[in-house]
Amino acid sequence: ASATEVGEYRFTADERNYLLVLRSSSGDRADRYRAVAAFSDQSDVRSATRRGGLWLAAVAFTGTTLLALVVYRVARSVTGPVAELAWMAGAIAAGERDVRVDVQRQDEVGMLAQSLNTMTERLAAYETQMLEQGRLATLGELSARVAHEVRNPLTAIKMQLQLLQDELPGEAGPRMDALLDEVDRLELIVASTLQLGRPDALQRRRVKLNALVREVVRLLEPRLQHRLVDVELHLEEGLPDLQLDSGRVKQILHNLVNNAAEELSAGGTIRVRTCRGNNDCLALEVADSGPGISIEMRERLFTGGGSAKPAGFGLGLRVTRELVELHGGSIEVDQSD
Repeated sequence: ASATEVGEYRFTADERNYLLVLRSSSGDRADRYRAVAAFSDQSDVRSATRRGGLWLAAVAFTGTTLLALVVYRVARSVTGPVAELAWMAGAIAAGERDVRVDVQRQDEVGMLAQSLNTMTERLAAYETQMLEQGRLATLGELSARVAHEVRNPLTAIKMQLQLLQDELPGEAGPRMDALLDEVDRLELIVASTLQLGRPDALQRRRVKLNALVREVVRLLEPRLQHRLVDVELHLEEGLPDLQLDSGRVKQILHNLVNNAAEELSAGGTIRVRTCRGNNDCLALEVADSGPGISIEMRERLFTGGGSAKPAGFGLGLRVTRELVELHGGSIEVDQSD
């Protein structure tokens, strides 16, 4: 026949699958070739197909798993820091100011974390400043009331001392002069308290620093001896005269020596030293043999941030710093030798 006839036969033998394909020969061939048969074992083909499918499934599963892990790590690297930032924002809203996040990244999330940390620090500093301003305002109002009540009797005491000065014998004159100087200093302290944060202009005149130191120590010596406190003076000779407000400098030295004496509850030694400092400046040092001041306290010693003394307001050293800076100087605290 001219047409091509195809026949397929599938059968199983010995638990194996076979395929037999028959195709009739075209009419122009010899009569002895009537058909062509192709015989194939299908078990190997199916096994290969099955193995290929399994490999393909394994590769697909492995790729999917790796992709999921990569997506998880990427998502975790973003959601983790974001969750920390959200926690920090909630803590700040709740009033905490010492919270920080440690996000070591150089992308937008890291920049956000750094900005949030900086904002928290500035917010804490601002709140501390506002509390301090409120506290100083309250103390200023209290000081005004106290000064109003103290100033009149202080003026009366000064007038009585001036009258007594004319009646006392001559040998009592120096002591009376010292008392009047102390009354003047009390008036200056009252005025300074009223002007806390904005001291009056200085009344400068040419003075010798060593002479001021000796005068203040001489006035305080009886009180210091009563507390078993010795004072050692180490005054460098030949220091140049300075344009100072002697009353203010006496107040500075009074505050420093009194603070040092209050640290020596069981007695001790206070050393007062003058010397030439750097840049043609003169230095005035007050040191004591007490236990010293902690680093935490040093940071707020001159800010009026409270006092460790039972009856203290923390204003003495704040006023001292303002007076020193008003003279164009600087003050600092350090551990003595």
